[in-house]
Order: sequence, then C-alpha cells, then structure tokens
Amino acid sequence: MRNLGLDEVIVMRTLGESSGANLLQRVGYFGGKELYRYLRPGTKFGLSGGRTIMHAVNGLLSMDMPKELTVVQLMGNVGSTAAASDAAELGRKLTTETGTFMALNAPILIKDEVFKKSLLEHEQIKSVMDTYSRLDIALVGIGTPENSIFASQNAISPQQIHQLRNKGIVGEICGHFFDKDGVELDTEFRGQVVSIDLEGLRLIPRVFAVVCGKDRVEAICGAVKGSFINALLIDENGAENLLTFIRKK
Repeated sequence: MRNLGLDEVIVMRTLGESSGANLLQRVGYFGGKELYRYLRPGTKFGLSGGRTIMHAVNGLLSMDMPKELTVVQLMGNVGSTAAASDAAELGRKLTTETGTFMALNAPILIKDEVFKKSLLEHEQIKSVMDTYSRLDIALVGIGTPENSIFASQNAISPQQIHQLRNKGIVGEICGHFFDKDGVELDTEFRGQVVSIDLEGLRLIPRVFAVVCGKDRVEAICGAVKGSFINALLIDENGAENLLTFIRKK
C-alpha cells in the first residue's frame, strides 16, 4: 500500500463476506474502534456522510469519547428527509454526550448562483466553513458515479451518471467529482456544491477515506493522486482488489 502513496491503511477482516449490509456494519463498526486512537480532548474532527461512516460512528461511540471534541459537517445535506447516514445526523449523534457539533445547514447542491453566493456569505455558514482550515482529522467516503450518496438518495439521474462516466469521472468526495488522475472535472455540479473543497481536504493533517467494497479501486487511486486523502480504512476484499489493480498498472 505504501507504493500507492498512503501514510496509513487499516484493513478490516470480513470473515468471507464480500458484500451486503452485514459487511458494511462490521467494517465500519470495528474500523471506528481503530480510528478512536486519533481522537483526543480538543480534537477538531471533520465528518461526511455514508453508510460505512455511520457504522464507524457507532464504533467510536462504543468507546469512552474524549471531551471537548468538535465535530464539523463537511458537506451540505443531500435530501430534504434526514437519513441516518447523513453527516448532520452522525455529527449530532457523535456529540450528544460531550463535545460540539457544527452543522452546515445548507443543501449539498444549489443551482442558483446568486442564492448560493448569498448563502455562503451568511455568518452561520461561514463560521462552519472557516473551521475547515483548523481540522485535525476528517472521515470521508469515496463514491463512484453509480455508487455514491447522490445516487443512493436519487439526487442525480441515471442519465447524469452516464454523462459523468463519459467525461471520465471515476470518483466523488464530498460532492466533488474527479477523474483517474485526481483532477476535479468541469461537470454541471461543480459550481453547485456546498461543501469543503478539495484543496481544503489537502490541508487537513489526516484524511481517512472509509471505503467498503470492490468497486472503488479506481476512485481510491484517483483520490490519492489528487492528495485528497492520505489514509484508508477498507475491507480485506477491497484491499486485495486495490493491490491487484496497482500491480497491473
């Protein structure tokens, strides 16, 4: 994995399972326990959404959480109906007993440029985004055009997914779509996203991608090339596929 350019990789055993809800739960939950060592009193912790991250939060909550933890929402809300795996729900859950949650109270995609500009200038939104440059660690998911929080919540259509693939998109982090070389391409969504930008991710000392499944290999490599992540939590089958992919290059 060092040949890939990651500082740290945590590989979770899957006991023979290669897919399914049980796999996501096992990888996330026990992975969260491993990630606990990065949290200290006063840690500023960026958080995006996703099902595996949801289980990682449950794993963290099974531990004795440090006090004065600040959890910061990295991306706006995908749907109008809150899902258990949304960043806003996870952040509140993580800081119920102790700590502070800074919510990014905005939709992830805003088509109206004037409205988006006005929203980003709002004091509440600005205070959250100003915190991004002071984060110690972040947990993010890596999606693909077909398998992302946008696709799972029907925020983008099958036709739009097809268009993203035709442009060379292989991955998505916090609403930003990038190609195999880690370059954010000019898609219809690029100017609409309300989230931490990719340059902001590069400035965080430790960015863990939390990934489960075999279909994210090219997206992971693109994220590493773009320096959006420097650490990885992944299931063993996904890790084996990643190693195979790297060796073939």
